[in-house]
Amino acid sequence: QVASNFGGTRNGMVVHWPDGIKSKNEVRSQFHHVIDVAPTIYEATNIPAPKMVNGIEQRPIEGVSMVYS
Repeated sequence: QVASNFGGTRNGMVVHWPDGIKSKNEVRSQFHHVIDVAPTIYEATNIPAPKMVNGIEQRPIEGVSMVYS
């Protein structure tokens, strides 16, 4: 894709999760950003995002989970 058409670079992403993704060989057209990866992992593993790391309070995670797809 031409980067200027979408305001940035558009790259495909491949996810392999046999226990979580039921459909096979489908191409999906959702748009997500790299900041959506962490919320996806936290939701898929049922682990809460850390509120404190090495004594430093963390800001809330930005982005949305891709688990719905």
